[in-house]
Amino acid sequence: FERNRVFLYQGVDRSNVPKLINIEMELRKCCNHPYMISGVEDKDMDALDRELTTAARQRARDKAVEAARKRGVDEEEALRNGAAAAAAAPRIPEGEVARQRFERLVQASGKMVLLDKLLPKLRAEGHRVLIFSQFVRVLDLLEDYCGGRQFPFERLDGRVRGSLRQGAIDRFCDPDNEKAFLFLLSTRAGGVGINLTAADMVIIFDSDWNPQNDAQAMARSHRIGQKNEVKVYRLLTRGTYEAKMFERASRKLALEKAVLGGFGDLDAEEGGGGGRSSKSQLGGGRDMTATEMEQLLREGAYGAMSTEGDHRAEEFTQMTIDDLLQRNTRTVEMERGTGFQSNVTKKSFAVGGEGAGVDVHAADFWEKVLPGFQTTAALQARLDTRTEAGDPVLATDDAARGQFLEDVGSLVSTLAAKKDSGELDTTDFASAGESEMSQCTTLLVQVGSQSAVFEEQERAQALAWLALLEGSRRARRARSAAAGAAIVSSTAAADEAAELARRDAAIRKRDRRRERDRQRRRTRRKGAPADAEDDDDYEEEFAAAAAAARYAEEEEEEE
Repeated sequence: FERNRVFLYQGVDRSNVPKLINIEMELRKCCNHPYMISGVEDKDMDALDRELTTAARQRARDKAVEAARKRGVDEEEALRNGAAAAAAAPRIPEGEVARQRFERLVQASGKMVLLDKLLPKLRAEGHRVLIFSQFVRVLDLLEDYCGGRQFPFERLDGRVRGSLRQGAIDRFCDPDNEKAFLFLLSTRAGGVGINLTAADMVIIFDSDWNPQNDAQAMARSHRIGQKNEVKVYRLLTRGTYEAKMFERASRKLALEKAVLGGFGDLDAEEGGGGGRSSKSQLGGGRDMTATEMEQLLREGAYGAMSTEGDHRAEEFTQMTIDDLLQRNTRTVEMERGTGFQSNVTKKSFAVGGEGAGVDVHAADFWEKVLPGFQTTAALQARLDTRTEAGDPVLATDDAARGQFLEDVGSLVSTLAAKKDSGELDTTDFASAGESEMSQCTTLLVQVGSQSAVFEEQERAQALAWLALLEGSRRARRARSAAAGAAIVSSTAAADEAAELARRDAAIRKRDRRRERDRQRRRTRRKGAPADAEDDDDYEEEFAAAAAAARYAEEEEEEE
């Protein structure tokens, strides 16, 4: 983590720092769709707009140049015409923008790619489908997808009122409604207490930590009145936090089977006896052996469904859904109780690419996955690399040295811009930013001092970069010192005002007490007996004032 923290802090600012506190939740979001991470969709759409604009300008330029050449215009004039046409930036058709954005929405997530292949097949076969997710944001993305593919759908989550919920359920379950196809539900809001037996397909888009929540969601279609076989598809992103989470959830089901005797044993419904069987069974009335018990506890209820083999991304996107289901299917039969079986079928689809097969623990992990991304640690490693003879590689390879200096300059520009704009100057990430800045300045000092590796001009450039970074740090420190002085000044003024107020209150209380004493002495000298009731009132008032003064002093001390 320490090696890659600089990359992980990319795009972090004051607005999204709190959202990165729960790393586990952010990993689950990444497994579902990258657009669930704050800012990713906006950046992707901005990049798409730039690509479309560049492509439109290039087409306009090529078209203008070709037309000029056909008219017999000389090459220089044709190029000027092309440049003018490109500068005009013809408007991109709205339909093209919408189509490209929809393609980005689908291609950004492996789960979405699979749905895009599976749902048209299910609709053509006349199935009705329930899609469950833990996240309302996923339902929003699925709603956008359904709009792009023009799939009719209903939706139920915590934001849908009761009357609208019942209306959506009635429309979906209406046997005469030929348009009914998809029902998007949140696992918690739509997983309990409703009847959706019209559906014969269930898709668990993302799993819950508690496997019983998913089981209850799947049971929405397993109700009295269900006449069709119900198939359940659970989508998992292989080799990720989500897969590990599901593995642990499956062990919970394994413990239930080992301790209580099956996944929801139906003996009570069969024999009317009341509750589960008294002895834990693996199936068919047979007791579990010690080996079977150990396997259940070690591997989980889905331990037998291991997957082998990787598939490249191109093959994955080009295969039809029938080929995918046929080539990536294993069926595991798990008996529960007597006479009942649970058929669990697993389909696995692995998406490869340039980053496939890379060791995630390697020191150069990010350099392999993202070749264009540079960190101070990576640049330091390149500077320290030696040949077999022990000489620095950069001293003997001019091209490598030039690329190294170019990368250093790019990193310096990025750090200086971020520091000056305050993007990393936050309470939570100041230490990380300072560490990266310190590492970069150390690197520049080394470059500026190694005359055996770098030429005089190159070392001078490194020292100029160092001055640029030091200037950014000094300016920020000056601002911090000024702010600290202002805080100290305001605090001192507040303390002085509070002290004056305390003294004034004490003087007023002392004057009131003396006036009361003088009044009592004058009354006694006149021979009139002191009024006991007045005296008691005076004592009570004095005690109350003293208590209030002590309370005020205690509060001031605490502040």
